[in-house]
Amino acid sequence: MPSDQSTRSRGSLAGLRRLKKKGWTRPISPTSYARGVSACLENARSLLDDALILSESGRHSRAVALAVLTLEEGDKIRQLLLLCMGEGDAKGQWEAFRNHRPRLSSSLSLLTHGRFSLLQRAWASEKRKLGHDGSLAELPHLADLLKQRCLYADLLSDGTWSVPSRVVPKVASKAIIGTAALLLGITTTLVLGTDMVLAGQLEPMPGQALPDLGEMSQRGKAWHRWRMGRVGQQWGARELARHLRWVEASGSRMTRIVGSEPTRRRPGVSSR
Repeated sequence: MPSDQSTRSRGSLAGLRRLKKKGWTRPISPTSYARGVSACLENARSLLDDALILSESGRHSRAVALAVLTLEEGDKIRQLLLLCMGEGDAKGQWEAFRNHRPRLSSSLSLLTHGRFSLLQRAWASEKRKLGHDGSLAELPHLADLLKQRCLYADLLSDGTWSVPSRVVPKVASKAIIGTAALLLGITTTLVLGTDMVLAGQLEPMPGQALPDLGEMSQRGKAWHRWRMGRVGQQWGARELARHLRWVEASGSRMTRIVGSEPTRRRPGVSSR
């Protein structure tokens, strides 16, 4: 009879062998969609929590890298809805799901266009420039490059070495992490909120256009029936509530981290 130790060893090896399994390439059911959304959001929140831990420990560049990964992971939930409702090329959509670099574009889009834009006019101005090489238009590329620089040492074209621990100053690191937390909170709330509007759980915002159910694909109609049902509505309300609790907790923690910086006073200037 095998010992407990050998049994545990076999179990761990079996887990490692699962890494060789190929990724799913077909459309998904509404239940699989819900599980995927929950898994992606749980991982995104965990990545941001790890970034805050690293920031508190003084590992500022590594914290920034995890903050960028947070945006990549959190934005996958929009792609999952396409995989559940759409009739297109599922294999191609899964390739897009697993290609993380473009994922930054949709998270950063909150800064650059749409109703919640913070930089809409500036973005439009940059996009008109020849070659689209303006600083705002390069945000997704720069975010991905920042992640790489914060993780890997590299010899740059000017002959200097880029050392991850020296890439991002402490103050800039905390600002980037705070921005990532804000974007994750807003984008997720918007996506889950739109999901609930489509399911009839929330009233649409003034002027919000809703898809015509008669024009939905068969898969889209199947998703809608599931989402309107008891199980789907319970899942949506539970997931949104869980995310909003995390938003509140992470916001409080971020405030504590930023607020922990000692106030520097100029010599001879009273604090009163």
